[in-house]
Amino acid sequence: MKQRLNRTRQAGPSFEQSTFASLSRPALPAKKDHRSAKHSSYTPVLSATALTITLIAVHLYTRNNNAPLHPTRPRNLLDLHKTSHLPPCNAYRISLKDVSTPYPPAGDKPTIYTDWQFDNRGLDTTTSFIQQYGHIPQFIKMGDALPLFNKAGALCIMPFRILIASLIRKFIDTSYIIQTKDGGLPPVRETNADLLIFTNQQESPALFDTILHQYDTPKPLSFTKNYIPPPGELYGWTKIFSALMQRSSHRFHIHHEAWLGQISGSRLWFLLPPSTSSKNVEYKPPACEYLYNRESLPSGAMVCIQTPGEVMYLPKNWWHATCGLEEWNVGVGEQLHAPAMDAPAVPVEERTEEEWEVFMEECLEGGAFNGQL
Repeated sequence: MKQRLNRTRQAGPSFEQSTFASLSRPALPAKKDHRSAKHSSYTPVLSATALTITLIAVHLYTRNNNAPLHPTRPRNLLDLHKTSHLPPCNAYRISLKDVSTPYPPAGDKPTIYTDWQFDNRGLDTTTSFIQQYGHIPQFIKMGDALPLFNKAGALCIMPFRILIASLIRKFIDTSYIIQTKDGGLPPVRETNADLLIFTNQQESPALFDTILHQYDTPKPLSFTKNYIPPPGELYGWTKIFSALMQRSSHRFHIHHEAWLGQISGSRLWFLLPPSTSSKNVEYKPPACEYLYNRESLPSGAMVCIQTPGEVMYLPKNWWHATCGLEEWNVGVGEQLHAPAMDAPAVPVEERTEEEWEVFMEECLEGGAFNGQL
């Protein structure tokens, strides 16, 4: 059965503004490259197209809006986190430099491993990601990580480049500045505040064919490579990719053990132990609302910030929610047991940018599939 979730789309700047915003940000310095020689070359897939779009976007943005080349950006949520009311992080912290042999992590609470090495090329900014992976089709998802359907019952799939442009338009190209509670926040909670990118190797094989050569599983978690699923279980550890825009949220949820390494940006983790009653998290607002101090965290929560080069390991059945703190927050990792979708997102027909916007609106007004296909 299909569970309908009524959602409305928030109006935002034009597509030209969104595209200009995504293609005008400076790239971060690349990390250490651990790829093998045959994967050492890096050829952007959409470099020529991205350059053309940039020039057109600059012209349209300045002509139609009479605006400066550097529009006002929301305040970095990292600043807000530094002065927040949130409880401290009590997770274990272990440097990977101090780990000489593989061993399972302590299973009683989350562990943050530091000094993780990776190659961030193609993942560090929206620009580089669109250039390298913009053509790959992707399911549109909300904070439950289930694909959306439009009102006609069709799966909502669009290329990464269109999906990211839509996310930039919603979360980045805004005129207000995030402030503290006393200073004033947006007057009402945002609609669709949990739009995100969350995919796996079954859904996006073309993405993982490349990025799997850009990082290694941390030594303490290498036991995932030798995992043998019990009889009747089709999946073991599934490779995952997670991207949040600033102010985008992943609501409270639980599952089997998992780990996520941060490659770009920073994310805030809200964590609750397995002993937490499901009634205490029955109401699940967008996770960034806790940072804004507009929602109260359930009793017993701890809050941890994750920055590039840090790996968050979650034992089984730990409740967790996340909030994107910077404009582009990317992590890769693994999760035990089956993904929500076990088939790749199929290529979609080309549409005009206006048709894509209508398609996104229809998907947000549709609903999520309650279960696997």
